[in-house]
Amino acid sequence: MLLCENECGGCSVAAHSGGVALAECTDGGGLLDGDGICIDRRCRRGHTAVGGVVDSVSVGGEAHIHTLPARIDVGCGIERGLLSNVAVGCGFVLSIACGRCEIEETTVLINGNNAVILEVNCETDFVAKNERFTGLLDKIANALVNSDATTMEEAMAVATDEGTINDSVINLTATLGEKISFRRFTKLTKSDDQVFGKYIHMGGKISALTVVNGDNETVANDVAMHLAAMNPKYINKDLVPEKDIEEEKEVLKEKAINEGKPAEIADKIVMGGISKFFKENCIVEQEYVKDPSKTVGVYLSSNNSSLVTMVRYEVGEGIEKREENFAEEVMAQMK
Repeated sequence: MLLCENECGGCSVAAHSGGVALAECTDGGGLLDGDGICIDRRCRRGHTAVGGVVDSVSVGGEAHIHTLPARIDVGCGIERGLLSNVAVGCGFVLSIACGRCEIEETTVLINGNNAVILEVNCETDFVAKNERFTGLLDKIANALVNSDATTMEEAMAVATDEGTINDSVINLTATLGEKISFRRFTKLTKSDDQVFGKYIHMGGKISALTVVNGDNETVANDVAMHLAAMNPKYINKDLVPEKDIEEEKEVLKEKAINEGKPAEIADKIVMGGISKFFKENCIVEQEYVKDPSKTVGVYLSSNNSSLVTMVRYEVGEGIEKREENFAEEVMAQMK
């Protein structure tokens, strides 16, 4: 049975009995040939396959004789769910549901009293690791950091050596053969008596940017690292929107009542629950990740610092991943 060897979490792998098989390279959108090589001319990857034999392919119930090596190696992109319904010689079918995924990268650039954090998307790990793609992140960041752009529309019109950021994105899409999209950005500005902190995790899977009162850059970077690790929603409880507090109270009270607690006890439970809510979601009240004996707020104050602003980007936040089934897609096209 063929399994995803990269534990990516981006694909849903399930084994099914039977001999139906269909193999697809969705990097380029083409089928794999009998040697496991992608036959689509748009595909930029060298796809290989090793192992047993698949000897039947069925589309829409019609069987076709087809020889395909059963085990597809990770070079073919299986870690991102780029194959669908591959039946191996032992009679099992590999079903990967995610189809053509979106891969995202984030970055942070600081230039004097200005800083920018941004996210750019592509479709495969292969492109995400391409130096032209990482170069685009740097190009966009350098163009934006000292610009006056505040919206995505304004950002796309900021000048680059290729014309505008929009032109740079379009050009790289044409060069690499898959969709590239500049998704979002946030610009921050500090004063001379403040410092920026930044932390980039796993090559851009998570990026964090902070502005801290004081002159201790190490503290600002430490707080950015904590922000990346713990994902707090707010700086302190005074900045928590009243709507969020009331919603949390309603959830806590409903839970207490459903558990059969008297009203007066339920109210006390709600107050305790709100206190816990603040400790879990406000960064200055969280236990400091590098020293849990103190809170982030204590760590800041002990270093004559205070947190002014924080921004955290995690790749793919708010993006609904597409789920595709190649056999169903082919059948739809045949109608």
